[in-house]
Amino acid sequence: MGNLSSPMIRNGKNNARYSFDEKGRVHYTDPFGNDMQNCYAEIQINFVQYSLNAENPVIDLGNKTISLLYAEDIQELAHKTFYEQDQEPIFNFLTHTFLIDLDEV
Repeated sequence: MGNLSSPMIRNGKNNARYSFDEKGRVHYTDPFGNDMQNCYAEIQINFVQYSLNAENPVIDLGNKTISLLYAEDIQELAHKTFYEQDQEPIFNFLTHTFLIDLDEV
């Protein structure tokens, strides 16, 4: 988990990560290493500057992509791909609610 203002949920089995904050920003790294977010960003990778915005909604790095998507689309993707088939879901990405009692964990 992340901090209270910006929680992050990580699946240690497949390295998927999902975070969101009170301003409505959502970020998801799928099990294949592709990054998705719903806000503009300036990104520097290996000293190369990239802009993720409405005019450049996808950065293709060859081995992975970084995409600008609507929050609802990211939530749907996370809902479908975050867990492995043998894992019991503990978080609902569509409603941002836990499906388990955290006091019992």
